[in-house]
Amino acid sequence: MKFINTPSIIFLMDVQYSAQDKKRGIQIPTSLTPELAELIGILVGDGNIYLRKNKKYEIRICGHLSEDKEHHQTIIASLFNKVFNVKNLVETTHPYKCARYTGISSKAITTFLVYNVGLPSGRKLDAKQIIPLAILTADITIKSAFLRGLADTDFCLRFKRRKDIKNPYHSDPYIVGRFGNNQKMINDLLYLIKSLGIRAYIGEERKENKINLVVTASGKKNLLKWMKTICFNNYKHTTKYDIWDTYGFCPPYTTLAQRDKILNGDIRLLQRYTREMEKHI
Repeated sequence: MKFINTPSIIFLMDVQYSAQDKKRGIQIPTSLTPELAELIGILVGDGNIYLRKNKKYEIRICGHLSEDKEHHQTIIASLFNKVFNVKNLVETTHPYKCARYTGISSKAITTFLVYNVGLPSGRKLDAKQIIPLAILTADITIKSAFLRGLADTDFCLRFKRRKDIKNPYHSDPYIVGRFGNNQKMINDLLYLIKSLGIRAYIGEERKENKINLVVTASGKKNLLKWMKTICFNNYKHTTKYDIWDTYGFCPPYTTLAQRDKILNGDIRLLQRYTREMEKHI
């Protein structure tokens, strides 16, 4: 690990530039900035790094075809530009899988992320150390940026229906992330969230005889603290929060397009939802 926590300087070792990297003007950062930390969080979440002996140097980030479109085309593209001076990313879509992929082939960026940052190449959940030590020992700004990137890709913001008969709406917030069965990663993640003053806990989910570890932060106080210290940069999350913040609840199972209409003044879906919920009073 070649990060130095104070003053966040990176010793650049084993970074290898291809002729194409030099032609494109790829730049490698020498400090652990919030932008780099957020991008690391995105890569830990939905990213894959391929560094193979057959000279394949590739980074690919997966997302939902429609729900993650803006996040890929604006936030992720902007971060790659600010951190690595990347002008264009390769974007592909798979409508049948309802997925989109954003990526780049770069020897310099790949070797930097693997050899200097410490991100795993290949299957992440088999790695012993997934969250880089530099993130775990960084200051609040860097930790917050990393968690924002990770949450934008691998967390869900949801609202539970209250049992209170006077308020039957989906108004109780909880933020949850699922991470297979890598106990080391889930412990590191819990440490990061708690270090920012947000209460969270680890649980288990069983699905088809498979156990997934989950980390959850629930309740209004935690959500407000999250939005103040970490926030979200993915529109699919911020639209849910904005509806909840405006109306005091957020209907479940809505699409991004539906939430966008609500926030632009079309509240017919909300009216149908409230009528349905009022039947339970």
